[in-house]
Amino acid sequence: MKLKNCLPAAALCLAGTAFAVAANAANAANDAPAAGAAATITVTPSPLVPSPEGTWQAHVGIANASSFGLYLDSLVVDVSGAAPARHLVIRAFTVPSVSGGDSTSFEVGVPAAATGAHLAFLLHAHALNVPSVVASAATDAQAYDPARLFPAQLARVGRRPVAITVVSPGDRAIGTGVLLLRDEGATGNADLLAAIAYRAAGFTVVILDPPGTGASGGPADLCGPATLAAAEAALDTLAHQPGVSAARVVAMGRGRGATTALLLAARHPELGGVIAEGAMADPWATYRALRGADAQAFVAEAGRDSASWRARSPIAAAASVKVPVLLLHGEMDAHEPVAAVRQLVAALHAGGAEADLQVVPNAVGALPAMQTARFVRKFLAVHTAAR
Repeated sequence: MKLKNCLPAAALCLAGTAFAVAANAANAANDAPAAGAAATITVTPSPLVPSPEGTWQAHVGIANASSFGLYLDSLVVDVSGAAPARHLVIRAFTVPSVSGGDSTSFEVGVPAAATGAHLAFLLHAHALNVPSVVASAATDAQAYDPARLFPAQLARVGRRPVAITVVSPGDRAIGTGVLLLRDEGATGNADLLAAIAYRAAGFTVVILDPPGTGASGGPADLCGPATLAAAEAALDTLAHQPGVSAARVVAMGRGRGATTALLLAARHPELGGVIAEGAMADPWATYRALRGADAQAFVAEAGRDSASWRARSPIAAAASVKVPVLLLHGEMDAHEPVAAVRQLVAALHAGGAEADLQVVPNAVGALPAMQTARFVRKFLAVHTAAR
């Protein structure tokens, strides 16, 4: 949990919900009468609103109404009404004491949940003449819904609605961009949460839902003309964000999104690069690896014409790719044979492109982020630098 000391703010006593508990202790026989110790804590805002990064950021104010110094021992935060419940204990404070008649404040970051919650704060402290001082406060917190914070916008590409989400870092923008091309049929917030992580590093991110995915109109066309047209619209949206140029944009995706990124690079040599995880390198090799309903679905989207398959083939387009490419692939991927990806790398090299293949041993489907993150970080650092 993150603590940040702030300037004293007596006005905190007027905001939020506050409860005060005064604790008194008997004086020793040879001591002069003492006023005891009283502490009040406040928590604002109420309710707590989750940050884009998924944290409930609480501003905790502590006021010492007594004439004795107050020494902070711990702050306990109990989160209830959310899954999972949490019990957090803070024992280190940047300012561990509050002078008599004074106040202080600091920030407490609590991991947000996908549901609303109730947060109870319990301060334990002591004073010179009082061994135990307790004060409490409580507030509610709103559910963390990244899709509400960064809603998709519908654009018209041809006759289809296309869902494009802009995840802007605001004044933290460093002028670089990530075009995140979702896998066909992808659901959930995983891609949006990844975009928010890039946002925290200063990247401007645009997410595309391909045809037939999310709010984008269908049908899906397996990286075909409708998908590429939507990807170009998303790239144009990203290139028009403040401070972003296409030369400092990396297109990245997983599965069909990775294939789309490679095909997009063949049309846009101004891109900074491509990161493709689990891409379809060769439609013929993919089709041979499929069985039953999967093979039928492939033909339903791509058709039976060899020209339409060739238009969806990164190997066929490799000679036109002039941007750096990072390929991440599972060694045991049953649908996208790694042998075909190795052929793609050879074709990219033959066309003069810089291409790096990282094969994750024994991996089958989606690759573990802990095994690919360092390659992605290095690629982004090199290929989105100012030029």
